[in-house]
Amino acid sequence: MMKDFKSIKGYRLNSLSAASDSILNKESKSLIDNTIHEFALLMTSDKLQPNKIKYAFIFGTSLQRKVWNHLINIPLGSVSDYSTVAKELNMPISSSRAIGNCVGSNRIAIIVPCHRVLSKSKTLNGYRYGLKIKKDLLQAELGSNYGKYVKG
Repeated sequence: MMKDFKSIKGYRLNSLSAASDSILNKESKSLIDNTIHEFALLMTSDKLQPNKIKYAFIFGTSLQRKVWNHLINIPLGSVSDYSTVAKELNMPISSSRAIGNCVGSNRIAIIVPCHRVLSKSKTLNGYRYGLKIKKDLLQAELGSNYGKYVKG
């Protein structure tokens, strides 16, 4: 995650333990602690529900944000492909490469499920965090239906 923030000038990513109490007031620290607790609960629940996490995109182009907001609507247990995403966003199907670039630029993969977008042939073709992780996520989400939705 550190590499995602290196390009932002004046931004330093520290662990929460590195932030001193003089920087965070009690209300902010409580909010951060509560968010971490809720996130941990979501990650360990039987049904992962990242749509319950409040978020705001503070990075990305308008097209990237449009694509990411669309990806959030791909339901758990299903997949889509780049050309279908383009069509659903009222873009030409030939825009599938641009869609792929937007999908690949997603920095918050647990919240924005970019792993649910496959090639038109339903094969795994790329993932910011590696194809093994994409495959593992899809196998966990799709269960016995994995072979029905994903080829290869």
